[in-house]
Amino acid sequence: MNSRCTRLLVFASWVALGTLVIAGASYAGPPEWPQVFKVKQGKIVVYQPQPESLEGNVLKARAAVSITPKDKDEPVFGAVWLEAEVDVRKDDREVKIDGITVTKARIADAQAGQEQKFIEILQEELKDTRFTIDYDRLLASLQDAETERSTAEGLKNAPPKVIFKFEPAILVVFDGQPILRTIPDTKLERVVNTPSFVVKHSDELWLNGGKDWFSAKKITDEWDKNAPPRSVEDAFEKELAAIGQPNKAEDSKDKRTPEIIAAVEPTELIVIDGEAQFQPIVGTELLYVTNTESDVFMEVASQKYYLPLSGRWYRSSSTDGPWQYVRSDSLPASFAQIPPASDKGDVLAFVAGTREASEAVLDAQVPQTAAIVRNAATLTVSYDGAPKFEPITGTSIALAQNTDKQVLQIGGAYYCCDNAIWFIANDAKGPWAVCDSLPEEISKIPPESAAYNTKYVYIYESTPEVVYVGYTPAYVGCYPYYGAVVYGTGWYYHPWVSPYYYYPRPVTFGFHASYNPYTGWGFGMSWSNGWAHVSIGFGGYGGYHGGGYWGPGYSRPPGYHGGGAQVDHHRNNMYNRPSTQPAVADRATRDRNSPGSSRDNPTASTRDAKPSAGTKNNVYADKDGNVMRREGDGSWSQRDQGNWNSTDGRPQTKDGATRPSTGNSPSTRPSQQPANTQQLNRDYQNRQRGDQRVNNYQNQSRSGPSSRPASRPSGGGGRRR
Repeated sequence: MNSRCTRLLVFASWVALGTLVIAGASYAGPPEWPQVFKVKQGKIVVYQPQPESLEGNVLKARAAVSITPKDKDEPVFGAVWLEAEVDVRKDDREVKIDGITVTKARIADAQAGQEQKFIEILQEELKDTRFTIDYDRLLASLQDAETERSTAEGLKNAPPKVIFKFEPAILVVFDGQPILRTIPDTKLERVVNTPSFVVKHSDELWLNGGKDWFSAKKITDEWDKNAPPRSVEDAFEKELAAIGQPNKAEDSKDKRTPEIIAAVEPTELIVIDGEAQFQPIVGTELLYVTNTESDVFMEVASQKYYLPLSGRWYRSSSTDGPWQYVRSDSLPASFAQIPPASDKGDVLAFVAGTREASEAVLDAQVPQTAAIVRNAATLTVSYDGAPKFEPITGTSIALAQNTDKQVLQIGGAYYCCDNAIWFIANDAKGPWAVCDSLPEEISKIPPESAAYNTKYVYIYESTPEVVYVGYTPAYVGCYPYYGAVVYGTGWYYHPWVSPYYYYPRPVTFGFHASYNPYTGWGFGMSWSNGWAHVSIGFGGYGGYHGGGYWGPGYSRPPGYHGGGAQVDHHRNNMYNRPSTQPAVADRATRDRNSPGSSRDNPTASTRDAKPSAGTKNNVYADKDGNVMRREGDGSWSQRDQGNWNSTDGRPQTKDGATRPSTGNSPSTRPSQQPANTQQLNRDYQNRQRGDQRVNNYQNQSRSGPSSRPASRPSGGGGRRR
């Protein structure tokens, strides 16, 4: 057999790209607000920014600030409008804000002739200062900002084949009919187009199921529980050893043997443990099935079943189908009324108009960013024979077919998107260099193409040393779609098959995709009964390795097993992967290349602001530049000439207590209520929501991925949240 057969092709999913969430992980979180830094004139306090827009990695925001001169006890308050670059690190749940330009300022406490002086201080000092904000706080504060909340047009929503079973069953996914390749030095043939371990011995197929083995003559036959030949077990052990995965199957208290269901087309399996048991969702006209790991609903009025599959909704009058697609913004009103804390609150990310869906869409718009050091990033592209390209419909681009990389031919140049970094070459085989600009044609790639996800990898700017890049979750399969999020494009992409290699492509259905607002997409199985290794490595012919999903050259943690796994694709930052991380600029390199004075003046240094201990995060800048303070009773006070004045005109003491009114009563005094109090209230609510998200993520990190409620059937492992 050709020596290329020993090559190991990485197999994975667009979103299942990282390590499993580790129970007990600690999370300290970035500094809280407001933040402070010292300058020669005294100290500057910056309150949490209120975003106005986010375009790529450029944040525009306004923020309340105060300057306390060295020779003064009282701060001078003002409002500034900022334009800055953001370095988003979802894996660390933090965002660095630097390269700050003050575009406008207004000083509420300025005396005659002072305002310009304070503005100049802010402009000079902020440009060399970096702030850190928790990702969850930024996400919540973006609710009212102008962000590109676009819909990924052209996705395919045809329902997969939906199979209901009322006893233990396992779905084994094949990408079409089995493709067999001889395992070197054995008489066995490996089925390479499935994430499960399936081999052929003589005329019998053998499937590993953790503690149990199953056999059948054909994949469509009934699979029987049997003891395999020693050579089959040896091949399995060898593959486990090749990826460093111990052969330790999960134990299950449920000793029932599941039915094996083989699928050669897009399929979802819904397992209900016996007759369906329904329970109402309080405050809605919905029922849900309690004895299943899947989300199965019934709308009482219509008596129709509803299923979310990879974020898409389908309905039917019967579990036997047929199933009809329902857009998330066309669901019955009851779905938006599902209590977030209820057992089915996790589906709200798929229900347009809910806060959870809005935040999920925002998360899908915020890029993961990095600075790539040009001379440290490398790429090697191998082909199965001579490079073979096929045109992408509707574009002037051709896509390479016989490689596991995403190589595009555009005019006389070649572009390759690998681990969210763009490379360019004059020849399909290289040599490759980091690319610092992209042809507009890439933005026209349609979802029918397996290269569609590459249009969501961006190049923001560059210097001779580094290139600033980023990608949104669409690159790894999470798409904003009519007010909610979905997983996968829904299109089928043909794999590359040759006598030597099998290159799989992304899929949308078949792995119980579920969404977690803090960690992204997770995957599972319909039933767990000691099912230890849904996918393991195979040392040859391409095929699957360490995961259960198709993907363009991304890796997935080994041993995806039995009741499913919560995969934190936020933590699996592409730029932190072992193969990529050496090319990511360290802080000193980023500072040296960052916008503003640090780049223009090599002797300048960027300082980090610190939390301002003991200072409440209750000061805001409204859209007119007024400095406003949220009081404990929910009212607002405005800063003016050293005083906090309530919005009904009464002055307040330094601690916020309202002084008795003198002169006109509030009923006769002209109202000073700011016109945009509603916006300030929303800013306050978004800030509170950000704090809540931080706490929720901290709790989740401490406890690890949460499981379904204990009332679930013990045998139906399903997915973990």
